[in-house]
Amino acid sequence: MRRSFLFLMLTLTLAVPASFGQTTAGDFLTRGNERFNKKDYDGAIADYTKVIELDPRNASAYYNRGLAKRTDTKWDYEGAVADFTKAIENDPSNAKAYYQRGYARYVLSDRDGCIADYTKAIELNPRDAGSYQGRGLARAGKGDLNGAIADYTKAVELDPKNVWAYRGRGDARHQNNDLDGAIADFTKVIELDHRNVGAYYFRGIDRGTKNDFDGAFADFTKVMDLNPKDKDVYKERAKVYRKIGKTDLAIIDEKTAAEMAEAQMDWVGFLVRGNDRRQQKDFDGAIADYTKVIDLKGDAFSAYLGRGDARFGNKDVDGAIADYSKAIELAPKHVYAYYNRGLARFAKKDAEGAIADYTKVIELTPGLAAEFDKDAVAARAKYDLTRYKNDLSSADSYLASANEQRSLYAAAYNSRGHAYVVKGSDDLAIADYTKLIELEPSQAVHYKDRAKVYRSMKKLRLAIADERRAAKLEKQ
Repeated sequence: MRRSFLFLMLTLTLAVPASFGQTTAGDFLTRGNERFNKKDYDGAIADYTKVIELDPRNASAYYNRGLAKRTDTKWDYEGAVADFTKAIENDPSNAKAYYQRGYARYVLSDRDGCIADYTKAIELNPRDAGSYQGRGLARAGKGDLNGAIADYTKAVELDPKNVWAYRGRGDARHQNNDLDGAIADFTKVIELDHRNVGAYYFRGIDRGTKNDFDGAFADFTKVMDLNPKDKDVYKERAKVYRKIGKTDLAIIDEKTAAEMAEAQMDWVGFLVRGNDRRQQKDFDGAIADYTKVIDLKGDAFSAYLGRGDARFGNKDVDGAIADYSKAIELAPKHVYAYYNRGLARFAKKDAEGAIADYTKVIELTPGLAAEFDKDAVAARAKYDLTRYKNDLSSADSYLASANEQRSLYAAAYNSRGHAYVVKGSDDLAIADYTKLIELEPSQAVHYKDRAKVYRSMKKLRLAIADERRAAKLEKQ
C-alpha cells in the first residue's frame, strides 16, 4: 500500500534479572541494559553475549540481545529472530518474546510465522492491543482483510486511542471497498492525530469515489498543506477534476505531478525508468535517463550497460560499443557487457573484435554459473534449517542466475560460430557449432547451421546427416 505503516511498540522495555546479586552475569546484564539505553548497541550486544556465555539459559539476555539486533542501526532481524527463539525456549511464557519475534518476522516478510507468534502472544496476554494490531497488519499483508479488520477492531476496543489500529482498519476497509467504514476510521485517525497525512489522503480518495467532491478537495488540500512534496495527491485530485468535467484543471495537476516526480527522482529512479523505457523501446527516453544516472552518480555500471543497449537499439552502434567498453572497465567480469559488445562489433563487421568478446564470455561463464550454483545450495541449506521463506526465494534466484549464465554460454558459442563463418574460419565455426550441439542437442537450428558450413566445405555427407537430424527434430 502507498502509505504503509508499521507501529509495533517501538518503545522497547528491556528485561532485567529477577534478582540481582553480585554475579558476573548480572553485572554484564546490567551494563548491557545501560549501554542499550545509551544507544550503544554494539556494546550492549557484547555484554548480552557475555551473559549468555556465563549463563546459557538466561532468557533475559537473549531477549535483550534480540532487541538490540533489531534496532534501526543494526537491522539484524534474522539474528533477532534467533535470539527471541532462544528466549522463548528458556521462558515459554514470555509473551513479549513472541510479540517481538512476530514483529521481526513481519519485517522479514514471514507473514505466517508472524501471525503464529502474535497469536501465541495473544494467548499469553489477551489484553495486549499491540499483538492484535500486529496480527491485523500481517493478515492484511496476506490478503485476509476480514481477519485484519477483526484484529484491528479488537485492538481499538482494548486501546481506544490506538491511532494506528484505526488507520490499519481504515486501510483494510478501503481495500475491501467498505468506503463508509474506511472514511469513518480515517476520520477517527484525524481526530487523534490531525497531522496524519495518509488518513487525509485515503479519505480524500474514498470521498471522491463516493462523489463527495467538496470533501475530497478539502482532504487533498490538507495533504498539500502538510506535505507540499507529495506528488501523488495531485494525481488523485486530477482524477476528481476529470470526473466532474474540469479537464483543464486536471491537466494542470497531472503536469505538476510529473514535474514533481522528475524533480524528486534520485539516480535509482532514473535507472528504473530508463530500464522501463528501454523495454518499451523508447530508446531516446532511456538514453536520457541513463545519462542522468551517470551525471548524478558517475561511474554507474548499470547505466552504461543500459545506455549501450538503448544506443544499440537506436542503431548508434559506435555509441553502444563505447558504453559497453566503459561498463567492462567498471566490471571486468560482467559477461553481458562482453556479449552485447560482441553483438555490436559484429554489426559493424568487426568479426575479430566480436570473436574476442564472445571468447571472453566463454571463459567467464562456467565459473560464474558454478558460483551461483554454490550460492543456491547454501541458501537452500539455510532455508532447511530456518524455514525463512526469503532464503528459499534466494535459492531460486541464484539457481535462475546460474541457468542464465549457462544459456549465455551457449549463446556465445552460437554467436562466435557465426563470426567465424563471416571470417572464413570454417573449421573453427564447425568446432563451435559442435560444442553448441553438445550443450543444446534438441535444437534443430544448430544442426542446420553446421550443415551450411559443411556444404561450403564440400563435406556433403556430413551436411546431409545434419540436415536429416534437423528435420527429425523439427517433426518431434
